[in-house]
Amino acid sequence: MKISKSLFLAFAGLGLFACSNEDVTTGVDNSGNNSIVIKLDGLTASRSVGDPVNDDNSDNKVATTLNDVAIVLSDGSTIYGVETLKNVAEEGQDKTNWTQLTTSGSGYIIHEVSSHVREVHVIGNYAENAELKSWVETTQTTPTSSNVSQMKAKVVQANTQQDFTKVTLFGEDDALTTVSGGDTAGDPNHDVEEGSTTHTMLQADVKLNHLVSRIEIGNIQCDDLGTMYKQLTLKYIGLLNYYNQIHLDGTTPEVAMTLDNVLEPGTTIIGEDKYCWSDPDISEAKYNDYKWAWDEIATGVVITDKGTPWNPTFNDGTGKFVYQFIPDKIDGKNFNVKLYLDAVENNTSNAVSAFHTVTAKFEGGSAISEEPGKIYKVDFKFGEENIGPWNPSEVICVKVTVSVEDWTIQTVTPTFE
Repeated sequence: MKISKSLFLAFAGLGLFACSNEDVTTGVDNSGNNSIVIKLDGLTASRSVGDPVNDDNSDNKVATTLNDVAIVLSDGSTIYGVETLKNVAEEGQDKTNWTQLTTSGSGYIIHEVSSHVREVHVIGNYAENAELKSWVETTQTTPTSSNVSQMKAKVVQANTQQDFTKVTLFGEDDALTTVSGGDTAGDPNHDVEEGSTTHTMLQADVKLNHLVSRIEIGNIQCDDLGTMYKQLTLKYIGLLNYYNQIHLDGTTPEVAMTLDNVLEPGTTIIGEDKYCWSDPDISEAKYNDYKWAWDEIATGVVITDKGTPWNPTFNDGTGKFVYQFIPDKIDGKNFNVKLYLDAVENNTSNAVSAFHTVTAKFEGGSAISEEPGKIYKVDFKFGEENIGPWNPSEVICVKVTVSVEDWTIQTVTPTFE
């Protein structure tokens, strides 16, 4: 049973960073006269997938692992260079540069940068995603083969945000400031080549942010079980009313996964641009982009005790159903969690109820914020009256057909006393 689609945790800043000791070049249009110092708010530490975040009742924020960064230099549209750093020692590269980036100091410097560069974009954990990693490596070789919009589209793909343990992070500075430095300031860490025209030092202050929030769902319990229903068989759980993608530039998000295009489990006829919430085998291939948002619960999970919460097991302990999503409001829709089940009625016939779904929505002080970087913990406790149809606003009607039997005419012959 899949329990978690990945772990994202709120970030902790590392402060400012040390100066580069090497002459780093971008490989493209180095005829300019600029150097850039990168100051980065980074992230450290990690957790295992599916393991719920411990609530220690403190204000301490849990951090995300930062394994690597791609530093992208652009004019806001065209890309002029990509520099990558990793938190590992590899052939031809020790951890000196990474240390300079992730320890306090004056910043990591890239010299002889194109004079066209006006913006710096940083992608954290790019190598955790195969498609994003391929984009970075290709663009390093031929920077102008891509542009900033294409880069941002790669970063925000929701399905890849969900399926790996180290969350993609992103930050940018689109208003570089001029600071003292550069070759004419006698930078001791840069060997000035003969004929060099590097004079200006530009500073980029970049804060890496999560693009996603995390929801942990557990302690599933029907606290009044036994009146209407005698047992519940749990089948599926997951999210609905969310966007699968959102643009970094603030334009309209794509594909809202709502009741308009997500069909009830067990649906066998899938129309165009429709998706079955529970069964990818009967859906279009592109359904794979969205199936991260639900889990099938292991066969045989039956609740008969109203007083005992149920949780999935993970690493021989108590797990949660964990989902990461890019938060954004869908007009007229409330982000919700659905639990799909079979409910056996509490009568002698042991019939399975026509109602299969518990829909939890979040309003008021419990609303899911549009701001990313939050961890929501949900104890999924409900009552029998909360078990209803797949569409909670659906009006339930009972069709009654009445037929009147004809009179039966029977001729009888009397006998007489």
